[in-house]
Parts: sequence; structure tokens; C-alpha cells
Amino acid sequence: MITINLSEEEAAILHGIIESFIDETRMEIRHTDNREFREILVKQEELVKRLLHELEIAGVKKEIA
Repeated sequence: MITINLSEEEAAILHGIIESFIDETRMEIRHTDNREFREILVKQEELVKRLLHELEIAGVKKEIA
């Protein structure tokens, strides 16, 4: 296991970046015709959703700019 120490501000920014990545990945999944690439994107989305979930369990919320 790897532990990363982040300030609340850093964690909130990371939360926002992860949410944006998920949104962009979903759009790419919808638009790709390549089945293999779609499968890779779906796996990435699932992994990143787990990371986001872990942040939320830790009480991290997206920073509102």
C-alpha cells in the first residue's frame, strides 16, 4: 500500500481532476468505435472511480473555484 499525504486543498483539487477525467473518459467511451480501446477505457474508468470513492471515504470534497 502507498500512502500519500495531501493538504485539504490538494486533496480537493485532486478530487476535481479525477471527476473531470471520469467525465472525459465516459465521453471517449461513447465515441470510440474500437472495441479493444473501449475496454481499456472502461477499465481505467472503473479504477479511477475507486480512487474517487477512496477520497470521498476520507471526507474529501471537490473544491469549488
